[in-house]
Amino acid sequence: MQRDRRRGNRTRTQTYHADSPTKAKKARIGDAVEAKPGALEALKKAVEPEPLPRVIVDAVAPAPAEPSADGDAKPVRKMAKKYSLEEMHARLLKAQGSHAITDAAEAFFYAGYALEEDDQEGWLQLLEHRDEGRVREAIEKLRKSFLRKPPRHKPLLQQRLRRIEDIADESATREAASELRKSVG
Repeated sequence: MQRDRRRGNRTRTQTYHADSPTKAKKARIGDAVEAKPGALEALKKAVEPEPLPRVIVDAVAPAPAEPSADGDAKPVRKMAKKYSLEEMHARLLKAQGSHAITDAAEAFFYAGYALEEDDQEGWLQLLEHRDEGRVREAIEKLRKSFLRKPPRHKPLLQQRLRRIEDIADESATREAASELRKSVG
């Protein structure tokens, strides 16, 4: 009796999977691809995520303007493929996480581009940079920008400034973040 139930369940499971909507959808997609000549390329393009720029460590800079804590020179990053200013800026704004933002920002600056004075979104992203020199520069640019225009993303700005106050290694960075947060607050 128990054996018959197992067989019945197995058969039911196989039948269920054979008529699943996923296979029907795949069949419809296959028919659409066969009917239109460029549909497969368009489908692949729509499904694949946009690749981030490849950053390659190329050489070591001769002497940094400000020596790092460990005394090593900062690596010079070189992009394998050149992108336009708009593409690089969009990649910087889309980057999430400290590591991705740092790589996107270094590639942006190494390509010879500069953020505008009133680009609050770009400077806000640089608050997540791993180099505290870049973070202090971003804080200063944001402070100057807020004299001309009100902050656009105030809750996010305050959250990032509070985090910088808590975890920054250098006291100058902590003080700059604290002053800006209090002035915006």
